[in-house]
Amino acid sequence: MKGTIVCLVGGVVLAGGLGAMTRAPQEAPSSPPLAAAAPSALPDGAGREMTQRVCGQCHSAGMFATQRHTQDEWNQVISRMIAKGMTASEDDLYEISDYLAENLGKAKTGAAGG
Repeated sequence: MKGTIVCLVGGVVLAGGLGAMTRAPQEAPSSPPLAAAAPSALPDGAGREMTQRVCGQCHSAGMFATQRHTQDEWNQVISRMIAKGMTASEDDLYEISDYLAENLGKAKTGAAGG
């Protein structure tokens, strides 16, 4: 799925200057400080540390550890986060995408006859 994320990353980069979105000021969320986020909330697997480091800059692991998405859906989430200011190398983004899809992916249903 590397082609998908490259396309999404490229789309965000190209679209970044087309129109700045502004938000009304919001109250600070009542989530625990990042230091309080337990890394163990994420399942073990290749890419866990990278995901914790990059995504943990703004979110506790518990915020997304219970979500389940396909790899394409995770790539869309990653693209939205890039648009909001997340930065990471292309290789890091692939690693995060693969980790999320493998460990927090949607269960495949209907694959075995029925």
